[in-house]
Amino acid sequence: WYTAMILEQTDLAAAVAQLERVFALAPDALHVRLKLAATKLALGDSVVAEELLRDVPSESAAAADSMLQRVRAARLRNAPLEALKILDNARKFKSSLSSDLYQEAAVAALQAGQPNVAASLRAESLQQPPLQPFPDPWLAALRAFDVSGGGDSTTAEQLRGQGRLSEAATRLAALARRFPDR
Repeated sequence: WYTAMILEQTDLAAAVAQLERVFALAPDALHVRLKLAATKLALGDSVVAEELLRDVPSESAAAADSMLQRVRAARLRNAPLEALKILDNARKFKSSLSSDLYQEAAVAALQAGQPNVAASLRAESLQQPPLQPFPDPWLAALRAFDVSGGGDSTTAEQLRGQGRLSEAATRLAALARRFPDR
């Protein structure tokens, strides 16, 4: 998970490979499912993204994020009417609604050649709260992982700058043992 979050910044394809490994180990972790779907969508694989998102329960806390990504995926697949159907389904679950969802659906309505529907959806988006992203329960550990490595790396660089090469090498060797994939 940590490696995928770091790779997401520079190499989406490599991040997907790591996310798929995490998903295989924790298929019920909704934050993993959402992140994998979003990354697949960013790489243009809207079909797989939608498959992943269909299994997110409509009554779960992840539903709003899932519905938004499903509408976006349908729109990117050039299926704007399907995107509008997803919005209609989301309306049954008030907790799934967000201004972001309505805005995405408005774009789908324009794509479908329905400017009046798009204008109505845009107006409705102003009445909805912004999307509250589904929380990542592993985020605190990720921050600790990244900060601890960053702190040791900075200390090693300071030691090197002071000419204390042996101490810097020892610090970097310990860091490499703790995080061999970095």
